[in-house]
This record gives sequence, C-alpha cells and structure tokens, in this order.
Amino acid sequence: MSSVSVTNVPTIPITVKTCNPTPPSPFQVVYDYIPTIILSIGITLLVLTIYLSPSLRITLRKFFIRR
Repeated sequence: MSSVSVTNVPTIPITVKTCNPTPPSPFQVVYDYIPTIILSIGITLLVLTIYLSPSLRITLRKFFIRR
C-alpha cells in the first residue's frame, strides 16, 4: 500500500500540468506565491523586531560574543 501511494503521488501533478494547456489564472499564480510571500513577510518582521528592540539586540550581541 505504501509503495503504491509513493509512486502515485509524484505523477499526479505532472499529468495535471501536461494535460492543462490553458495558461494559469492570475489567482492561481498568486495562490502559488502565497507561501513565499508569507515567508518573506515573516523574515522582514523578525529582522525589524530585532533591529528596533534594543534589549533583543543586546542579548543577541552577548550570545554572539560568547560564541
């Protein structure tokens, strides 16, 4: 059972892409980019919080000095 599912999973998206000659809709493109957008927003928020809060910066500096 497990081997069948493993072999079937990769072939499904390939067949869907080849059988779909129409170009993807803008909504589909945005939906594909949503995870990368969320990742970039999260990284920027993390960087901003680290740069804006002095206490976090001091703790990070101490941590890096120890290493």
